[in-house]
Amino acid sequence: MSSKSPKHTPPGSAPAAQGSRRNIVLAAVVAVIVAAVVGAVIVSSGGDDKKSGGGSAGSSLGGVSETKALFDGVPQKGDTIGKPDAPVTLFEFIDYQCPFCREFKLTSFPILVGDSVKQGKVKIVTRPLAFIGPESDKAARAAAAAEKQGKGAEFTQLFYWNQGEENTGYVTDSFIDKLYDTIGIDKAKANAFRKSADSRAGIIATRKEADKYGVVSTPTFVIGETGGPYEKLDVPLSEADQMKAAIDSLAEPG
Repeated sequence: MSSKSPKHTPPGSAPAAQGSRRNIVLAAVVAVIVAAVVGAVIVSSGGDDKKSGGGSAGSSLGGVSETKALFDGVPQKGDTIGKPDAPVTLFEFIDYQCPFCREFKLTSFPILVGDSVKQGKVKIVTRPLAFIGPESDKAARAAAAAEKQGKGAEFTQLFYWNQGEENTGYVTDSFIDKLYDTIGIDKAKANAFRKSADSRAGIIATRKEADKYGVVSTPTFVIGETGGPYEKLDVPLSEADQMKAAIDSLAEPG
């Protein structure tokens, strides 16, 4: 692994003041040491405040109708959404507990899907890192199980709609089951896979890929014409137009 520890920070932003972000130290597997954070960026989800334990038993899930509408008619296979022959590929390196990833997923991401993905310009590949804590690993493995049934994008989006505070224990089996039930997959098969050793293969591969592209924070985006070469795309999370412009320049070169 790289000697630099990944952080969850907004791409394209100036360095934050001391104490305004958490520094995460990656251990060999997924062990972490988390420092205190002041003023983490949290996006309102349809007017509902993000609460600790957002997926607690008995609570309803937010973003269900929005998630369904977002991916309606969008091709999906494994960790990828979009037409297989799209001329541009965008990789998103995320951590399921990262609040800045949530910001992107609930703001700029739907714009990209509604425009660039549905128009066949780009396909988006999700690459989960799991450095914030054990719950990041658990969520990534649950997402891999959903991908096996063609519902990975729905799982990820719905997870971010209902993301709780980091390392508070909210990523429970019941929370995952609720997400599975809502997106309509075979829960027994999904749970069997996510609890198997095979479900960690994608996380291990992503760590190696992150090193290759110098990924040291989440979310981080890597882009290029499909087939490569690829390079990091450094734009602010809120600037969907800049991301669309980068996609357009590759989809329609010259």
